[in-house]
Amino acid sequence: MARHRIPRSLWWRRRNRHRISLYEVVGYTAALLLAAAIAFGWFDLMIPWGS
Repeated sequence: MARHRIPRSLWWRRRNRHRISLYEVVGYTAALLLAAAIAFGWFDLMIPWGS
């Protein structure tokens, strides 16, 4: 009966991965998109980069 049980550490890690990293994925994606938008000049920011 206990043969098919997932080990407790693996089960905890797999259950928590989706719960926590949903916010991490959204946060990191937003940060990357903001950095890309600034770098490509989609915002008119006056950044003196070797001009």
